[in-house]
Amino acid sequence: MKYTFEEIHWQEFEYLSYRVIRILISSDVKYIEGGNDKGRDITHLGNSNNFRTDLSGKWNFQVKHKSSHYANNNENSLKNDLKKELEKTFVKYKLEFNNYILVTNITLSGNLVDELNTTFKEAKSEFQFNCENFDIISYRDFENVLDENEKLKWEFPNVISKENFQTLIEKSQIKYIEQRNKGWFNLILIQKPKFVYTSFYERALQKLGKFPAIILSGPPRSGKTFNAEILALNFSLHRNYQAILVEHPDDVEKTYRNDIPQIFICDDVFGKHVITFRAEEWFQKFERILSLADEKHKIIFTSREYIFRAFIKIGGDNSKGFLEKIIVESHDYSEREKRALLLDILNLVQSAKTQSNKF
Repeated sequence: MKYTFEEIHWQEFEYLSYRVIRILISSDVKYIEGGNDKGRDITHLGNSNNFRTDLSGKWNFQVKHKSSHYANNNENSLKNDLKKELEKTFVKYKLEFNNYILVTNITLSGNLVDELNTTFKEAKSEFQFNCENFDIISYRDFENVLDENEKLKWEFPNVISKENFQTLIEKSQIKYIEQRNKGWFNLILIQKPKFVYTSFYERALQKLGKFPAIILSGPPRSGKTFNAEILALNFSLHRNYQAILVEHPDDVEKTYRNDIPQIFICDDVFGKHVITFRAEEWFQKFERILSLADEKHKIIFTSREYIFRAFIKIGGDNSKGFLEKIIVESHDYSEREKRALLLDILNLVQSAKTQSNKF
């Protein structure tokens, strides 16, 4: 398949579902966060733009992500899950909806669609609730939306199969400084499965649309560099920017081209462990680099939080005010995101152990 939804974490698929439903239904849909969702993942009040335009009223979207590790049981578990969620929504919490939409990542056969509709009708008879309409958003709906929305696709790169991902990279205009090119391709393919869409990435993407330069700040191993690379990849493949990884701020000037859009990644810009130069020199250097940034030339800096804080403390109020506008901090993950990131790491460790045992 073109997209590998079953390989991503359920939390990531849930947020992707929210984004897709906003396109299919309405920008007014609401994402229900927190543990006590009462059987509601996404809700809407009103009409639909592109999916079941004949329906209106109160909508409930229940998202069910199924993993490839349990492919043989996915169909039965989907039917069982549907009945449990219907009971929770309409019996336990006594909620009222006109339209109940099951959202899943798997491809549905005609038989499974019929069985899910039968499950809904039987549950409605058994539990005596008044919801009239039932439908399903499944793999093909996601595929159609992503095919037509390149920007959304590259905000969730883990849904792209490895083969398609590699092909798209090779066709893109990403050209790192020549001696780093091959190593970057290999590294990004290895690292891609570790990416989890988080509010940190979303804030960085939004801020990079607003400012020509941003700083990703946080503690070691908080995802600064990897998120910077995925951001650069997004701008390269979706917006035709040439992405360049620079090892030193001076490399920005060396590789800068006025005739094409470029996006630069400058990792540990102020130093890896301590501020590399005297503060006065750094401010002159930093201001010179920032003067190159504009709509066609974006720059993503990363910095360890304590080094960045030391840097702006020296810079005075004017520098502090500007730098704090373009900073995106990586340490305020939600509890859901922390669990998703931790589970992703555990899965990778388990996968590595499995591979090592084969030899």
